[in-house]
Amino acid sequence: LGSMKNQPEGKVVQETETSQIDLKLPGEKEKRVTTKTEVESRIRQIGECATYCGEYSVSRSDDEARYFIDDLAIPGTTNTISMDCKGIVKVGYDLSDSKATISEDTISVSIPKAKINDNYIIWESVQYKEKNSILNPIEFDQYKQMVSEIEAEGLADVEAQGIYEKAEEN
Repeated sequence: LGSMKNQPEGKVVQETETSQIDLKLPGEKEKRVTTKTEVESRIRQIGECATYCGEYSVSRSDDEARYFIDDLAIPGTTNTISMDCKGIVKVGYDLSDSKATISEDTISVSIPKAKINDNYIIWESVQYKEKNSILNPIEFDQYKQMVSEIEAEGLADVEAQGIYEKAEEN
């Protein structure tokens, strides 16, 4: 158990005494020295910088059956998964690989080539159909494989549209 005392609220006190001393000389400009390490550390704090985002739409279907001998499918064991979805590929720069150079009054920053920062499916856009077989049920690995194939196909699609060039422009 405890009690709380009413504390007086803080108040702002105006400065009453004005100083007659001016530390700046007329025409003097204050200069700040910036070091290479300071510039690089501030840029690295940013981490990743995405400069372009490409969208893709992919439809994919996959049938899987059990086989008796290498090429002879067992009737009634085919399962089918069909997915239609949209995805996003973000392209940008990993600024931890950047380098800074400082001359008298110029700071130059070199950044590496643009790369894929992220590639993912928008799960709210996924529409799927499946036809399951009792003799060959759909396994989770089939979904994982299909998602990775969709992401690879979407990446190839946006690369064909020139996503790296657009990232460089931005």
